[in-house]
This record gives sequence, structure tokens and C-alpha cells, in this order.
Amino acid sequence: MTSIVVHYKELALKGKNRPWFIQLLVRNLKTALAVTNAGSGRSNASENLLPMRLLEHKWPLVFKLAHHDKDIRIAASIAHQQHAATPMLALTQHLFSASLNQLGEGADYIEVAKIVAKMNGTSWD
Repeated sequence: MTSIVVHYKELALKGKNRPWFIQLLVRNLKTALAVTNAGSGRSNASENLLPMRLLEHKWPLVFKLAHHDKDIRIAASIAHQQHAATPMLALTQHLFSASLNQLGEGADYIEVAKIVAKMNGTSWD
């Protein structure tokens, strides 16, 4: 799965010009998505999910956390059978399992961000 990180922390320092910089960021995101969708990078994520999440702040549920947790456990089991060192997989398995326990069976995988936010003393809504 492709991930996109948009770092906009510095916008808080722009003072009275902040709205203009936010508009510029949104315009640049829209342009980047349009360019991606015009080429071979086009996908459901770039055409539908990213615009909803980045531009409209809507987070549709698309894949249950329980399914991801199961897949991660299977991958960890295979790695263990192969005697492969997979420390990041172990951390991911721990995070997803803990998130599933806290959020419940109906949670979407993207809601793991809520647990990470809580770990960092903030919230994600």
C-alpha cells in the first residue's frame, strides 16, 4: 500500500498569512493528485480515498483491522518458521493486536492512528 505523508506543522507559524498558505497546500495536493491520476499511478486510492482523506477530511472504512491483524499474525508465523529476524513486523503485530483489543472487531485499519495518537498524548478524530 502506498502512503503519503503531508507535513504542515510550519503553517501554524505563518500568522495572518496562514489561510493563504493552507489554500496553497490544498491547491498543491489537488495538483499532485491530478498529475498522479493522469499517469500510470492512478488507482482507487489516488482517485477516491486520498481526495476524501486529504481534502475533505472524510475517513471511509475500507478494510477491517481484524483482517489486517490476522494477515500480520500469519506473516509473523511464517517469519518465525523461517527463523527470520523481523523486528518491525513484531512491533507492527503488537500495535495492531493492541489496537484491535482497544477498538474492537468493527474497527478499520486506519483507526490504528487513534492508538498512535493516544500514545503521543494527542487525539485523532
